[in-house]
Amino acid sequence: MPLFPDQLLRAVPLVAAAGLWGCGAAPAAVPPQAEVNADRASTPLERLLAADNGLMVLRWVVRDDPTRVQAMVDAYGRPYDGNDAVASALARNGFVLAAVPTGALESAGAELGEHLTDVQVWHGQAPQWREGQHASLGRSDLAVLVDGHARILNGGVLNLLLRSWTVPMEDGAFLQVEFVPQYEPPIAGGYRKLLGTDRLEGDVFRELLVELQLRPDECWILTASGTGSSREAGIGPPAIGPDVLLPPTLGQLLFIDPRTKVRTALVFQAVLPEAATPPAGARPDDEGSPAAEPDADFRPADSPAAPGIDDEPWEQVPLQEPPT
Repeated sequence: MPLFPDQLLRAVPLVAAAGLWGCGAAPAAVPPQAEVNADRASTPLERLLAADNGLMVLRWVVRDDPTRVQAMVDAYGRPYDGNDAVASALARNGFVLAAVPTGALESAGAELGEHLTDVQVWHGQAPQWREGQHASLGRSDLAVLVDGHARILNGGVLNLLLRSWTVPMEDGAFLQVEFVPQYEPPIAGGYRKLLGTDRLEGDVFRELLVELQLRPDECWILTASGTGSSREAGIGPPAIGPDVLLPPTLGQLLFIDPRTKVRTALVFQAVLPEAATPPAGARPDDEGSPAAEPDADFRPADSPAAPGIDDEPWEQVPLQEPPT
């Protein structure tokens, strides 16, 4: 028998009361799958590779003052010395890379001068090569110093590619960070982006490939060295023509804008869960550490193997929001 509107209105309170009585009489049944998921806690490896930890990059833009950069390194930094050949290549090509204690990062940033721009870029787990910094060269020819020799770049883009992932170890996890400069000619670079091919197919400066192992107690700052020479030039033979400046190095081209007289500094920070960070003195490289030296070949069975520079890129990991 159909119900008229006035009958429907009278039925609504009865239905609501019946629903409340049913809720109070017995608890709602929990789906079996929900019970299984609640009982199964995340593993340590899953926590390490979660979206809320990984690489954070701070991008500072300051007035270009090479003396401030050197003062910051002298006061708070430890210059990169992980590989002698790479350290020498960085210096020849105008890069400054230094480690700074996390507790002194704010003071180190103040030493560089007023921050015109202070941006945080969250990369998280980023095992595929991606752009960390770039300099557009337009379409005109530009001379640049590469290992002390002048080279002509026919426009295009100069990139700093980076990737990172968490590596679990017996004595705590660290964040593996790698970066390398790359030059993309204008036409070839456009085709690669359209086809979605590997970003490393451009002209990669492999002697400048840097590998860092980051822990939360230490950050790395990357910028360019000064545009001037560190020593006084001698008197040359008589010549006709005006004095000219040397071409910029790769580092100066990437991080210094001569038109606005500003420079960019990148700060690499590791964001790792507290459970993955060993207490002070628990790492074998700490003084007075009772821990035994870990096996160099140890790698947890479920952790991903580190890719080589020429390996196929892993599946693209989309950018995540920074953890709150």
